[in-house]
Amino acid sequence: MLTDSVSMIPFALLSGFLYCRDEEVIEVRITELAENGFCFRTAQEVDSIEKIELHFYEEQDKKFRVIAIDHPRSLEVSSDEFSYTYEVQVHGLDEVKREQPCISDAKSKISASTTMYRVAVQGLIQQYYHYIQLKMSGDDATLSEVYTGYPAHLDEEITKNFVKQRQAWLRETFDMQIKEKDTDSTKIAGIDSYKNLEHSLLKDCELAIQLDHSTYYEKYLNHPIADFMKMYWEENAFSNHWLSKQTVTRLYIGNEFCHNLFPDWNQLICMMEKARSEGLDVTISFTYLREELLSQTEQGINQLYDWCKKMNFPIELVINDWGMLPLIQKKTDLFTPVLGVLLNKRRKDPRIKYKAKCDKELEQFMCNSLNNDFYQEHLQEKYGMNRYEYESCGYPIEIPKGRHSLHIPFYQTNTSQYCPLYARCKEGRRGKQSFVNGCPEYCSEYVFSYPDHLHMVGRFNSLFGYDTEILGVNSLLPYYVEHGIDRIVMNFM
Repeated sequence: MLTDSVSMIPFALLSGFLYCRDEEVIEVRITELAENGFCFRTAQEVDSIEKIELHFYEEQDKKFRVIAIDHPRSLEVSSDEFSYTYEVQVHGLDEVKREQPCISDAKSKISASTTMYRVAVQGLIQQYYHYIQLKMSGDDATLSEVYTGYPAHLDEEITKNFVKQRQAWLRETFDMQIKEKDTDSTKIAGIDSYKNLEHSLLKDCELAIQLDHSTYYEKYLNHPIADFMKMYWEENAFSNHWLSKQTVTRLYIGNEFCHNLFPDWNQLICMMEKARSEGLDVTISFTYLREELLSQTEQGINQLYDWCKKMNFPIELVINDWGMLPLIQKKTDLFTPVLGVLLNKRRKDPRIKYKAKCDKELEQFMCNSLNNDFYQEHLQEKYGMNRYEYESCGYPIEIPKGRHSLHIPFYQTNTSQYCPLYARCKEGRRGKQSFVNGCPEYCSEYVFSYPDHLHMVGRFNSLFGYDTEILGVNSLLPYYVEHGIDRIVMNFM
């Protein structure tokens, strides 16, 4: 019988593993915890348990402490159609003292494990009660402040106009840029001065911009490229940055994250005709491929291919769904597939520095599957993919060999096909989501605003972060250019 037990401690704080005689290891759910024992639940009936390992999370050290109990005495308490619950008693051995010579080594080890178990239980329960108290008495920000050092007091500062918020973030970058440029003491990845930084990127990189919603589509169609670029830089408070003085040679047309923001096919052809007449290269950005949109997408791709063939105008297609590749398989004479952001998966979030130890171990995030040679060879041999789309996301990324693209300064953290912004505007609750067709584009007027210091925004059907350093003097751009980035894609959303 367990005394003063606590039920259903979260699995992230306490987990268990059974070691059976046949060397099978079973992960189990600890359903009840007390100083004199615990209960665990399994899907199958178990017998002949050699050892149980309990993993107690210790908040102070940010790691798990493992307590092993050999040859536990287990008693089946209950069972139902789906599970079996067992009780393990841990008691009766505390009176054994390790220093007594008459006591066997086996009992001494059991006594030590019993004492360690009770200490671990006391610590975990105290930690868990503290967590519950904070959860009930404060909000999530207060809880995060206690556990991670999150600056909860800054959450009150929210600029609810995204245009002004974005301009403020850019001003922060420019202020730092001017300050550091004036000191003339910055050395970045072999670049000795700010002027050399500009020269290096101009020499080795193509500059492109992303047109990803209807406002940009219409403005581009209605203005010559020179006038459009002037408006583009001014609207995004970017006219004074040296990148805005460079010539844009490529357009990315389409939205990688939302199917409703892709232009209609006739509008797309008009933009491509204009880009061709202005000497611009074109990359078409596709997002995920819904089954109900398969036929429509296939027809549009055929129409696009016919136009490219007629005009002898090869283009790139950004692929964000493997289902797109069969649609262009016999069209690679004019279509060059490029691996998109949604398939180039990695952990990205401006709040990641507040997660336990992540700020000290960001190098573990630098690589992903694309850093494996065999995967690169597979993409090249089977799909003809040699270019990958990357995003600057607040920490260094290891770029594989090749010629790849870097999107700056915003980066996507997560995307939902069931748009939360549409649900909030249409239904009044962001949780009441459904698949959207015929979208009125609420995102042209509204965003989900977050505290200014987080540098993130809910835009379209996604969350985005803003890289605060990529446009400044301490930028990683020189490093990226030296290691496989030959195209910079400006994306201001």
